[in-house]
Amino acid sequence: MNVTKFESSLATVVGVKSSQNLISKAQLYQNFLKLPRQNIWLEVSDYCGCIPQEAHDFFHNIWSKQFCDSYKPFKEEIQTYISLARNVIEPKLLAKHVVAQFQQAHPELNFHKLSLNQFVHHQINRKEKGSVKENQTPDVSVNDIKTLLRKLMQ
Repeated sequence: MNVTKFESSLATVVGVKSSQNLISKAQLYQNFLKLPRQNIWLEVSDYCGCIPQEAHDFFHNIWSKQFCDSYKPFKEEIQTYISLARNVIEPKLLAKHVVAQFQQAHPELNFHKLSLNQFVHHQINRKEKGSVKENQTPDVSVNDIKTLLRKLMQ
């Protein structure tokens, strides 16, 4: 999908619905978040000449990432959360628990939910491909554990 055409289409729809002139991409994104979503992808797709699902997927999987903080600097922290919770939390609830704890530890940051969830699921499900084997915890110092426990107890 053409990014410029998508942004122009989204700006047209959001501008009309919010009755505001949109100056920046960030303002467009913020105004979009405040709008009811019913039929919005149908309207955007009419302007950009695609199907509604394509507009929806492009927005959520690609375009909106530019407004989110990256989880990548926190990979080791996330892996530690997984290791600490793996034997305590039911496996089907582990990813949801880890994501919630991680976001709670960083309320000032806005992570891209889909990317964060995919990364956590990937880390949980990987077998012996990486340095951490199933049922083996990574090298975690006592201080790392104490720090994480303090964050969790706050």
